[in-house]
Amino acid sequence: MINSQWKALHLGRWELLFKIMDEGSITRVADIENLQRSQLSRMVSGLEEELGVQLLERRGKRLNPTQVALELRSKIEPHIVMVRRALEKTSELEEGDKGSIRFGAMPGFLQTQVVPLIAEFQQLHPQVTFDVIGDDNPKAFMGGECDLMLYYGPVNDANLVENWVTRSLFVPCASPKYLEKAGYPENPDELSDHAGVVYT
Repeated sequence: MINSQWKALHLGRWELLFKIMDEGSITRVADIENLQRSQLSRMVSGLEEELGVQLLERRGKRLNPTQVALELRSKIEPHIVMVRRALEKTSELEEGDKGSIRFGAMPGFLQTQVVPLIAEFQQLHPQVTFDVIGDDNPKAFMGGECDLMLYYGPVNDANLVENWVTRSLFVPCASPKYLEKAGYPENPDELSDHAGVVYT
């Protein structure tokens, strides 16, 4: 609605006034904005009455802005632009996060643990994409190949921001045939007498 108190505080009124200044016609702006000519006329009169100054003056068939109107426009229009930009940014936030994340992780851990989590994350944030690499060496991260990486650590490098995530547990395993042949170790010290494969 155009008819309310404190007309001069409504930026939408000033936008309409500036359009009238550009078009030089209330009738033309009323047609463009799908408003009644009488509404716009009352709006202009209301602004002039509230401010105590003339904003438009007629020269022939064209309405021209007064010097006061031009000075007010130079001060008010930047604020209208600022408000519009703020509202556009709010609209972008409502659309959700978007972008690309380069993610690195140990190959074995990547397939079983990370990929399912990425798939679940993308259901909530479909506009976020992932470029995933399998590597257990943090040098891949430090070289810029990825933005975020899971690796065995800590590395204690000044160029990295490291956060502890979880502890990896390794459980010694043996086949029944091996135990039948080599015997069952009773304590960790006896493992040095056994053959095995150690994952590092």
